[in-house]
Amino acid sequence: MEWKDVISLIAVCVTLLLGVIGFIINSFVQRKSNSISVITKTRLSRREKTKTLMAKMIKLSSIEYLDSLDKEDKKATVKELVEVTADIRSEYSQIFECDRDLINITESLKDSVISYMNSSKDTNKEKLISKRKEFIKEMDLYVQTEWKRIKLETVGKMKNNNKHSSWDEIYDNYQKDYQDTSENK
Repeated sequence: MEWKDVISLIAVCVTLLLGVIGFIINSFVQRKSNSISVITKTRLSRREKTKTLMAKMIKLSSIEYLDSLDKEDKKATVKELVEVTADIRSEYSQIFECDRDLINITESLKDSVISYMNSSKDTNKEKLISKRKEFIKEMDLYVQTEWKRIKLETVGKMKNNNKHSSWDEIYDNYQKDYQDTSENK
């Protein structure tokens, strides 16, 4: 065997080895990319559903809306309130404190709306307004925190120990910055 043949054989082996290594690395990269894509789509879908539920709850708890209802509309509104509250409960878990807060605030708002519709409006109006503001604030914080978390995690695991902020840290930062405005009525 001549040196030419040995060099050719080594070149073929190196090419084959690089091809196998490339295939393995590509498989890992694709698996990671697919995983990130699925997780991102799931989180975006959940965020959109949450925003839809939030909009319904804000509508159903509006004083102007509630004052315009007749007896039949009130029954339908109670059913819709229960449905929205159940949907929020099914999206979130009692395991996490922030989820528990969201679930409890939603339940409390639902109860305040029902109390407002079923009793003297003057005695429950301020309570309803307060619960509604609390709900809006919590949902604003939750939705913004989710969005920032989705953006941060879309890139996947970062090198050099660039640790992402935890969900709670992001939430706490937004909570510090949140200001009640007259728009939150």
